[in-house]
Amino acid sequence: MKTISFFLFCCTAICLSGEIFSPIPLGSLAKSKKTFVYPKQSQVIEPKGEKDYYLGFRISPRIGSLGIGLEMAQGIRPNFGIRFGYSVFTWEKNGERSGNDYDLDFTLSNFAIITDWHFNRTPLRLSGGIIFNANGIDGNALNRGSFELNGVSYDSNEITGMNLDVTHNAVAPYIGLGWDSTFGKDKNWGFVVDVGLIYTGSPEVALDIRYLSFRPPLSKRLEIEKNAQIEEGELKEELDAFRLWPVVSAGLSYQF
Repeated sequence: MKTISFFLFCCTAICLSGEIFSPIPLGSLAKSKKTFVYPKQSQVIEPKGEKDYYLGFRISPRIGSLGIGLEMAQGIRPNFGIRFGYSVFTWEKNGERSGNDYDLDFTLSNFAIITDWHFNRTPLRLSGGIIFNANGIDGNALNRGSFELNGVSYDSNEITGMNLDVTHNAVAPYIGLGWDSTFGKDKNWGFVVDVGLIYTGSPEVALDIRYLSFRPPLSKRLEIEKNAQIEEGELKEELDAFRLWPVVSAGLSYQF
């Protein structure tokens, strides 16, 4: 009886071991193998911000209708900048007016503070600012033996000389359009161009009469001064056409 029981126990154990430890076909493993596909990471495109712009300090030698000068500029924001510049030019010319010959000295001297607004963060800009100017004309009438004022001739015994002085407003507004190829870009060399207008206002004209050490009679001096004022008024009307001074300027730019 014990032998039969032991035999049944062994058969049961063998059957159970066959079910539990039976080898698994490789094909079934291959079929059941799962492949994990990781999702692709989406590319994040950051909006174009201020860090994409290089707002450097720039120096620009320039030449134009205000003379020869030097300009310094600094970008503040991707669409905003500020400039400081100075330009100067002088020349001499002989001219004639109302029968008098003049030696004329022309002076252009301007210090500018300009702000720039760049369209859509491009090199194209709208500019506005103020100009501190010392532009003017200084002239001396040549002594040809006589001088003429308002059609009246006076000999050199009555008048020894005349000095002409023309000045404009010391502070003048400016507006214009320009192009700065280095603005917002990380590069050294570029070019700048500006066109615009300066409102210099109506000019001040002064005609100073010089006499000998002994002056003519009071009535004659009053007549001379009156005719000189008429000359000043006529010249002032002629120069009123230049209240708006055109600005055309170009140059190279170096950015640090």
